[in-house]
Amino acid sequence: MKIFLGRSLFKIGDIEYNYNKIIEIYDKSLDDGCDLLIFPEMCIVGFPIYNELSDKSFIKKSNNFVEKIIDYTKKKKTRILLGCPYSIEESISKDGIIQNAELYNSAILIDDSYINDVHNKTNINKNNLFNEYKYFDKDVILNDISYENDNFDILIGDEINENKNILFIKERDTDFILCLDNELEQNIKAKQQQLSKIAKWTKKNIIYMNNLSYDIKMEHRFLGDVFVLNHIGEIVYSNQNNNEDILKFETHIENGILNIKNINKNINKKCNFIDIIAKNYTDKKIIFETNKYIDFKEKNIIQITFDKNIKDDRIIF
Repeated sequence: MKIFLGRSLFKIGDIEYNYNKIIEIYDKSLDDGCDLLIFPEMCIVGFPIYNELSDKSFIKKSNNFVEKIIDYTKKKKTRILLGCPYSIEESISKDGIIQNAELYNSAILIDDSYINDVHNKTNINKNNLFNEYKYFDKDVILNDISYENDNFDILIGDEINENKNILFIKERDTDFILCLDNELEQNIKAKQQQLSKIAKWTKKNIIYMNNLSYDIKMEHRFLGDVFVLNHIGEIVYSNQNNNEDILKFETHIENGILNIKNINKNINKKCNFIDIIAKNYTDKKIIFETNKYIDFKEKNIIQITFDKNIKDDRIIF
């Protein structure tokens, strides 16, 4: 099975931009014989996102663009695993009781204009940096994704840190674990160490995919880290700040064990995070802090200011 990761920058709150980026990546993957195209956590709306999730019109717009993506896959081979808000509307049960609407942080499997499977996030830590518990409901069941001969487990964000999830996955007959995350750059090394232990314990390959985004409000940077661990916890692929929109892998069986092979051509092609931001945010002013020298040549920098309070250069695109 060919597994591609749509590891592009998705703009926070810009649903239409993100939709166009998803379709662009999907068309490229379709032409290259991709079986499963995976997108990051909440990519259709961008993440982290805050009060917009309480706005019914915003959720409706997100749902409409997800429906457009679903329709776009009609009679096409490549399946999509899409990170998005997944809403269940109010409904009346058989006994006449109105069931409350629910909103989940989810990953949905789209195939040939249908939603084939859904994984709703089951764990949200009360100390969650992005206050997800204010907006999202939690599902009860840790659902795996199954389709034909392919089945794998999904862990989204806080689910990675829950021991009972790992124990459950260990006993389940799935091929590998997919982790969709939104982790700050300073925590990635610890996350790698944790996932190495999980791979050893479950004896399953792990694909980890972090968001590539910039949180304008909080000035958090998410560098789009991607790494793959084998069933004994070794990192067999690691890539940070690659400017490619698509990262490619292939599953194969060797000595009775499933392995995930890197089939990217430009594995050494890397790009500075600032280059990625400048390339994608030509329509806005983006401010962030830096302590190191940056080559500003050919970047769309409008202004450079110095803030004595933080004692750092603040770069404005």
